[in-house]
Amino acid sequence: MLDDIGANNRGHPWVDIPPLTYILGPETEVIMPKRMLVMLAFLIAGPVTRAMAVEDATLLSGNSGATFTLPPTDDSMLVKLDSITSQNTYQCIYVRNDTVFCALQAGEVHYRNRLTGALINSFTLQSGSSAIAICPFGDSLCVSRLSSPEKCEVYTLSGAYVRSFTPTGNPQIRGLDWDGTKFWSTTYDGSELRIYTMTRSGTVLRTLNRSGGIQSTIARDLVLDPMYPNRLWTSPSTSPPHSLMYVGFDTSANTFTPLATFPTGLPYYMSGIGFRNDPVVGGCVYVSTFSGQWIWRYKVHEPVAQQVRVLVLYSDYGPPDTTLGVRLVALGDSVCYRDVQTSTPTLAELLPYNAVLAYSNYRFADSVALGNVLADYVDAGGGVVICMAAFASGWELGGRVMTGNYATLVPSTYAITVTTLGWHNAAHPIMAGVTSVQDMYISYSPLAATAESVANWADGRHYVAVSANEKVVGINQFPSIHGYPQRQGDWGLVIHNALSFVAGISTGIEQEQKALAPGFVFAVGPTPARSQVTISYATPEPGTADIRIYDSNGRLVRSLPGRTGPAVRHATWNLNDTRGQPVARGIYFCRLDAAGRTLSRKLIVGR
Repeated sequence: MLDDIGANNRGHPWVDIPPLTYILGPETEVIMPKRMLVMLAFLIAGPVTRAMAVEDATLLSGNSGATFTLPPTDDSMLVKLDSITSQNTYQCIYVRNDTVFCALQAGEVHYRNRLTGALINSFTLQSGSSAIAICPFGDSLCVSRLSSPEKCEVYTLSGAYVRSFTPTGNPQIRGLDWDGTKFWSTTYDGSELRIYTMTRSGTVLRTLNRSGGIQSTIARDLVLDPMYPNRLWTSPSTSPPHSLMYVGFDTSANTFTPLATFPTGLPYYMSGIGFRNDPVVGGCVYVSTFSGQWIWRYKVHEPVAQQVRVLVLYSDYGPPDTTLGVRLVALGDSVCYRDVQTSTPTLAELLPYNAVLAYSNYRFADSVALGNVLADYVDAGGGVVICMAAFASGWELGGRVMTGNYATLVPSTYAITVTTLGWHNAAHPIMAGVTSVQDMYISYSPLAATAESVANWADGRHYVAVSANEKVVGINQFPSIHGYPQRQGDWGLVIHNALSFVAGISTGIEQEQKALAPGFVFAVGPTPARSQVTISYATPEPGTADIRIYDSNGRLVRSLPGRTGPAVRHATWNLNDTRGQPVARGIYFCRLDAAGRTLSRKLIVGR
């Protein structure tokens, strides 16, 4: 049974409704992570060799003494990074998507490509003492500085200084993470590790004290485990040294319990850690050290089957048409509905879901407030799909989610005329398996300046568009039948694919890279690009490389010939055309012809 939260439960506040009661479809079973580590590494400097010397790791808590053999190092991950002349080690790191945020002790921040190690961007912090923690949150970056009193500095992602704050009580910050609503950090009083949470302005909310488990006096860094609730990883001062520690926490009791330690086999103590959930490889912890020119990757969880948990936000004349929900469940999603005609949800209500779909057949309670909270949700790591009539004048969605790097389609007038699927990028994940679509309730919305067109209707109107940050998809179609027999074909599959795309389940640069033949590397970034683009590439055998940049209409913009081979090489495009003139903002494609293969990557110029 599919229940409507709002229409059928208007007397019950949303926050009081148990979420699982209203989940449609199979519930995801929570399985405790397997106690295993697979050590992988990629180099910041030095030769591409097997860096793995440890053959087993011992679980020191729970099943004490149990030994696990580590599989051989995956040489495809041993990718040499650019050498760093000013500082050979990173004080702290953070991993988000395919970017590793790295802070040097001397006060410089580097952004590096997670796959190739290419330097994407760098900037110098405000003058002062060492950087000891780094964490992106939303469109900003927070860096903790070792000072008296200790303070945190906030920068834009491009490196512009914004503000600073001192946490209340002046705790010694050793590590930062952001859960979408608040910071997490570690501190110590000289004898005992503490974990605490604080607001984006530094007000301490909770202090968590150890309850049982292994004692540690300090942790150099921490990172939340996004694969399992109420779990995090730290780099503590424990015996044996240089171990990762897995921690469970209970915010209602203000306690945490160290569950296990995993010796890394590294000869240096760890300075920074990050986490990335790879849908193919599994959960991985990334580690930097004070003395080694390395960033190590440890596999800590097996891949967990991921389900798109969808919250549908609807504004309609009555209860929603659940045809879409039935189709999504048949494709493996879980679906929950929430009425936004009478009230606007908070960010906390959206966070339990990894994708949100918003549509209207009536005016939203507050279109600007809803658009703002959806943008906050994207900043917190969520994905949003927007459908008609949120792009139709009079029923349109507003707020931040319709602007800047969130924008997809611009609201406009609409017409009720039957049309079918026209041009579309069949290689895009959103169009996977789609063969035919027909509809009649469609807007004349133009494409947003920074958005990518994925599909059009046969009459030329835009159908599917992806935002510059690839976390918002606009679909120019009403997401249900509502008695219209003209709505036919694979429209439900398009919406399912779009929800999977923004939830990060169906695609990603890592999966593109894995699709390459052994020995091939091809990565392009940053995107959006504002000053230059770094193109990283390698092939199994030496030879020539032809790199070409095309605009969205297929016109050649720039050619960058070069050589290639097993070592990763880097080419730079300064965003100028063949005449030396700056190119316009918009969608471009980078094509590599080398070793008998043609590879392509999309990029966005967003000056």
